[in-house]
Amino acid sequence: MTSPSRAGTPSQFSLAFWVLAPMLVVTLLGAFLPPDGNERADWLQFIGRFHPLVVHFPIALFLLVPILEIAGRRERFAYLRLSVNFVLGLATLGAATAAILGWCLARSGGYSGRLITQHMWGGVVLSIICWVCWMLRMRRRELGVAYAIALALGVGLVA
Repeated sequence: MTSPSRAGTPSQFSLAFWVLAPMLVVTLLGAFLPPDGNERADWLQFIGRFHPLVVHFPIALFLLVPILEIAGRRERFAYLRLSVNFVLGLATLGAATAAILGWCLARSGGYSGRLITQHMWGGVVLSIICWVCWMLRMRRRELGVAYAIALALGVGLVA
């Protein structure tokens, strides 16, 4: 049996794949039903209006991860690194939720154009990068460089 620091528990991996499902759904929705400027169902627009509220939560959490990783390198603050998996998991779940709500708003709120499309795909890509970072972080010992590259890519995308 591997130690918890070397690998995530099976429940973490099953949760991670359940979180991946909505990201794949929103990717397919964005590809096949992109924002076209038509107003649609009021309930979809109502749900989508929560996107601006939800979107800042995963961004803040994702930007907190490199701070926890860097500060946790010092022996004095090593305990900070214990929370990184949890913070990445919350950021990933929040990013998936924000992407779905963003699609609901963009699809039914009368939005269209290149800027909305770029914003939509940026959010989808960031949610997938969050998920990849979360998966790599659970296997950090084996894939440390890939994790660092994915985290830097995600922070760059947010910036």
